[in-house]
Amino acid sequence: MKYLLLVSFVCTSSIAYSQKIALLDMDFKRPILYTDSLTLEQATSNYFPLQVNAFDTFYTNLKTVKDLLSNKLQRAKMKSFELHSGASIIKLTGVSHAYGDSYNVEVLFKADDVATSYTLGDGSKLNKSNIKKIDKMMTYMKNASALFKSDYVEMTPHYYNVIIYK
Repeated sequence: MKYLLLVSFVCTSSIAYSQKIALLDMDFKRPILYTDSLTLEQATSNYFPLQVNAFDTFYTNLKTVKDLLSNKLQRAKMKSFELHSGASIIKLTGVSHAYGDSYNVEVLFKADDVATSYTLGDGSKLNKSNIKKIDKMMTYMKNASALFKSDYVEMTPHYYNVIIYK
């Protein structure tokens, strides 16, 4: 019986890695689904696609965004920028307010001739509520620990298309 459970676990784990795309529920409630290619139906059913091999990088980029929104001094420097991870891009655009700034945070994905976007942070809202939503997504992703590489180490994000405030 133990061996049967072990074999089924190994088969299930290898299925997750053989799939190219993980579909994350944007309500952070349903389990992550796996697929080889993204269909239009999947892209429009409140799932966000993410390449399985870019899972770690995407998570690190989310952590970078969360840290940025929490740090006023760091936020004040950049008007907009992008963080790339595989076929996914996290795009931040600054929104100036009378008592500080916030960011629109949009997550983009393009693969298999299907492009999707998801608004993760709304610049008209307080940074606290945007941080909560990002934190919720990170917790949801942590529950899929099988997708993280076993030798996961903290990565340094690379910023693209940076526009600085002057």
